[in-house]
Amino acid sequence: KERRIAIVSIMLISAFYLLIQCVRYVPRTTHGFAAYYRYARLLLDEKDFSKTYNYEYFNYRLRSYGLVDDLPNNIPTNAFIVLPIVWMSAKSARIFFIAGSILLLCLSIILLFRLHRISLESDMCFALLAIILFFHPILANIALGQLYFILLFLFIVSLYGVTTKNVWLTAIPTALRLL
Repeated sequence: KERRIAIVSIMLISAFYLLIQCVRYVPRTTHGFAAYYRYARLLLDEKDFSKTYNYEYFNYRLRSYGLVDDLPNNIPTNAFIVLPIVWMSAKSARIFFIAGSILLLCLSIILLFRLHRISLESDMCFALLAIILFFHPILANIALGQLYFILLFLFIVSLYGVTTKNVWLTAIPTALRLL
């Protein structure tokens, strides 16, 4: 019983630490999310997308979206992931995107535990959660607004499809990851 209390306490401390960091970082605009958002907006707004490769024009349009930092105009490889939420302001879209990413991380963890037959009420579950929640790349993904939780979720759904011999659960997430 004392061991369980210690493990659950450590897991709660890890969760609290992550929550404090999320509150601190989520409202900030970072290059990771800005890269997705800016090109998604430009894909919708521009009639002639080739103009976005002009540095001055590109950054002028970014400032009109509320993104104040001048950024290099890289290839828009991840614009499609944010396309459904570009009708929101950059800040609101970022918060929504990160909340969705965290939800997918939680679903990924639950699915992984289910795949490996780890009970959600076991000491092993709480110990693993403590480690996962304190793992710095988790915080970095949230702070920078990256899409790795989405890719993780798609990978785990594919893995689940392989273990259950479900072709669709294997193929569709794999194809989406390649996009």
